[in-house]
Amino acid sequence: MPKNASLAVQGQCAEQAERMFKNLGWNKKDYASFENHYNVKLNKCFIRIDNTEVNNGMTTSKTLMDAFEGKVFGEYVWINSKKEKYWDVKPMICKVTILSGEEKICTSDTEFNDFAKAYMED
Repeated sequence: MPKNASLAVQGQCAEQAERMFKNLGWNKKDYASFENHYNVKLNKCFIRIDNTEVNNGMTTSKTLMDAFEGKVFGEYVWINSKKEKYWDVKPMICKVTILSGEEKICTSDTEFNDFAKAYMED
């Protein structure tokens, strides 16, 4: 199996990720962004969507999913509490599906980011 995806496959992944980002309405959010990666080992195209919203507080969300199938592999939601220091506030949601298929609960954005690397890097 080749170590790198062809430019055509990478291009298809990028196009599909952008379509999914727009179809899910994230392109209408001021601070939403995405990145995509075609994982050769898993033969899948992944999209990671990050968003921050500032209203009466701050909300940060991260989602990792298959860009073609729409299957979610990781979710992270953190909402700032005005009564607590931000570093004391735990995420409301932090769950991931590891490569074995088992669902795990994570406890921080660092843990979520480390998990996402397994999908977003080769």
